[in-house]
Amino acid sequence: MRTAILLTAYGSRHPRAQASFEYIERQVAGLFPGIEVRWCFTSKNVRKLREADSPAEALERLRDEGFEAVCVQSLHIIPGAEYEEMLAATACAAGFTRLETGLPLLAGAGDTARVAHALLRLLPDSFAECPAGCCAVFLGHGTSHPGNVHYDALARELANLNPRAFLGTLEAGPDAATVRNALLAAGCREAFLVPFFFTAGVHVANDMLGDGPESWTSVLVDAGIQARPIVRGAGECDCLVAIWMDHLAEAMARLDA
Repeated sequence: MRTAILLTAYGSRHPRAQASFEYIERQVAGLFPGIEVRWCFTSKNVRKLREADSPAEALERLRDEGFEAVCVQSLHIIPGAEYEEMLAATACAAGFTRLETGLPLLAGAGDTARVAHALLRLLPDSFAECPAGCCAVFLGHGTSHPGNVHYDALARELANLNPRAFLGTLEAGPDAATVRNALLAAGCREAFLVPFFFTAGVHVANDMLGDGPESWTSVLVDAGIQARPIVRGAGECDCLVAIWMDHLAEAMARLDA
């Protein structure tokens, strides 16, 4: 059977984000040599700007090109609305002999523990030697979707592993002011600020690092906390990409069963 892997991400219009796309594709090609790899994006705005396919359009294109077996791998952080769109497109797809889907990064308790350990490994070695006044803040997107419970579980796991590790989000909280207050209460005067997005794109450039008064960097600095940003998307980090690749391998095994 002609087989393809369809990598499905939210997408990004920021040039810096390309590093995550390229790195993931290299990893997939290394694990599954000879298998066709395609991309699609779940963000309508990104698709317009990049002239990219939606999941449904990408599947239709693969079918018309004669592919019989497709593994649709989510590159989302949680099983939220964008992931559900991917599943809906897969459920409606016709004309394939085999069709499987791979889970997003955070899809269960096992993933939560792995991701928490992986995030802490993103911090420089000096973090372990930092005084009590140094903390780490991981910034995710957050959502009103019920899938946001995975961010909550991750925040608890991080706190259990290291009480100096905090997780905030843009849309569901804890917001910048809440995290700032928690840092001040902990006596923190210095914080590594680490993105928890698939790409280091627009949210990192504007919401995390922007010059505006509402950016996370500005909120921390205005409170007297030195912000030490680490600018790298999750799709560039070996320890996080390995989890996505495990989900892909599981889905490919089902495809071949």
